[in-house]
Amino acid sequence: MYIIVDYDSLYKPLSTKGEELVNARYVKLPVKPMGKGLRVLLKHRNGLSIFGIWCLLLEAATDTKPENRGKLLNHKDEPASIEDIADSVSLAGHEKMVDEALSVLNEMGWIKYVSTTDKVRSDYGVTAELVPPNLTKENLTKENNNYISVFDSARKLFKGTKRGLETEFNNFKKHKDWKECLELLEPAIHREIIHKDNLKASGGFCPSWANFQTWINQRRWEQELPYIEPPKSEADRGMELLERAKRYE
Repeated sequence: MYIIVDYDSLYKPLSTKGEELVNARYVKLPVKPMGKGLRVLLKHRNGLSIFGIWCLLLEAATDTKPENRGKLLNHKDEPASIEDIADSVSLAGHEKMVDEALSVLNEMGWIKYVSTTDKVRSDYGVTAELVPPNLTKENLTKENNNYISVFDSARKLFKGTKRGLETEFNNFKKHKDWKECLELLEPAIHREIIHKDNLKASGGFCPSWANFQTWINQRRWEQELPYIEPPKSEADRGMELLERAKRYE
């Protein structure tokens, strides 16, 4: 589940008396965005689009019940999928663009992806029941199929070498906390894809992908990747040359 970092202190709409508005018509936008800052974001090759999506995400996270504000949920108050999020910001059909924006904003520290365990649901007030309450054989089968589906989505996204689904899934389940870690895999792979793309574009050394078994065994979904500033475009370099020329006029 994606949440807006520090939503209550930075973005929550308040009345002149400092009380939260039940029916909010606006969302606060700080003059100085957090993290690396707006200037760094806009240097990204799709920075303008990502910043626009960021503003739309803030609106979507505010145009909901007060207890759910700051969280990206669907109409059932469940953690929203990429498709749900794209639809909520009127970008249905542009899920790839929204997915990239979420990955970059997560890397910037403006949003955060949290696991949907019972503890997290309690901490963040998610009202959806994500695990079947009756552990019948039928429900357990459905639950297991859902785990496999989520894992396979991450496996297919991974850019390195990988083995068959059953083999890789059985290897992943060797981690005692595999259920809690399952939903962290795909966002982590997205972050690594963007990180490596930025490394290549900037001309820096880009390590090759590990095989999926090694990636899983080393719990690389927990690795922290530094933000790599994308190279400047021709237009940016042209503007710099113009600025330099003006200094000598």
